[in-house]
Amino acid sequence: MKKIMSLLMLVILSFSLSSCKWMKESLENTKYTLETFLSYLKEKDYTSASNLLHDESELNKPSLEENISEIEKNKNIDFSLGTELKTNQSFQITGYTSEYNGSTYEATYGAIVGNTECEIYIFILDNEKDNGIYKFVVMI
Repeated sequence: MKKIMSLLMLVILSFSLSSCKWMKESLENTKYTLETFLSYLKEKDYTSASNLLHDESELNKPSLEENISEIEKNKNIDFSLGTELKTNQSFQITGYTSEYNGSTYEATYGAIVGNTECEIYIFILDNEKDNGIYKFVVMI
């Protein structure tokens, strides 16, 4: 009985450690995608930035440039001044959701855009249609 319990504990521990590693890698990938997106916005390279968007993202309708300009105007920020991500405030992974027919990765970061403190929310969708940024929200 002790051997079975020890083996069971070893399996649980192994699963937990691999889960933690997968979660950390997912968070790092999400942050990298956001940092890359923000660097394209800084350079006003909307073509490269739009390549990171999911095909179904509303950010491309009518165009990414128009939507980013609207965000900058409404929030009184300027992405061309650069964005510094400060802290990860939340992160959530959904392995599969029928709402989107795929996996989702959501994160919120404390950030500074130019001189303005804010929070940036990113929602990445990975489904059979595409993999990319589905939502991008700036909160002041």
